[in-house]
Amino acid sequence: MDAQRTRKVGVFAANVEAMRGWVRAAVVASLWALAPAPAGAHPGLSKEIDTLTERLRDTPRDADLRLRRAAVYRRLEHYDDALADVRRVLRAAPDHTEARLERALIRVALKRDKAALDDLDHVLAGEAPPSVAWAARARLHAAAERYEQARHDYDRALEQRAHPDYFLERGRVDEAREAWDDAAAGYREGAERSGAIVLRIALVEVERRRGDTEAAMTEVDALLDSVPHRIDWILLRADLLAEAGRAEAATVERLRALALAHAAVARRNTELSRESLAATYRALERTEPLS
Repeated sequence: MDAQRTRKVGVFAANVEAMRGWVRAAVVASLWALAPAPAGAHPGLSKEIDTLTERLRDTPRDADLRLRRAAVYRRLEHYDDALADVRRVLRAAPDHTEARLERALIRVALKRDKAALDDLDHVLAGEAPPSVAWAARARLHAAAERYEQARHDYDRALEQRAHPDYFLERGRVDEAREAWDDAAAGYREGAERSGAIVLRIALVEVERRRGDTEAAMTEVDALLDSVPHRIDWILLRADLLAEAGRAEAATVERLRALALAHAAVARRNTELSRESLAATYRALERTEPLS
């Protein structure tokens, strides 16, 4: 038992740096959740611009309409146009909260993080700032590896809205600072409050990384109780069994996944079903034969 634990600790330590790099990359990627999407992905956005422009001809001082258009421009990556709309609102009302927030999001998209932080600090110093502002600043802190500040802001965002993304991003911050207990507790809270499967999977991985295979197995079994034929979850369960030294049980699970994968391909030969089948074969390559 001691030898097995020593092996797990050694593997864990060897992978910590690689995992932290992945976490940092994921946090940086999540920073763009509020940033623009390519115009081609939203063909209706250009039409929305036309509609808002027409309405603004009749009511050019309507700040809400102008900020709505700025947000659409931002999503289309027309940053100069977006900033022009925001500036017009701020000229009339320099402390306009929504305008400062929109300008912060534009500045994030332009990678002007310091200026974006200035706007977000202003918004968050006001009364009842929105959760999106807390989350936006948390992402900037996380991307700069200011993890304690990021976690504080995620906590504040979650006080207002139990959004799965906020739980997931806060958990990644906890993983990056190697606060495994906090990460596990946060993912568990998020899964219970939001019901998001992605948080349950994140919890499994954290329990696995900190060496609590039994806790990870409990979570996977709960997932499989709800969807018994999920091939990727069955393969995950097999990996956990293998890590616990139960090689034959792991082989049984991988063979079960293989049978389900073949049936899925026969039922509907799609790229997704073929990839699931390939994944089961890859898993079987590292499987010990049944005695």
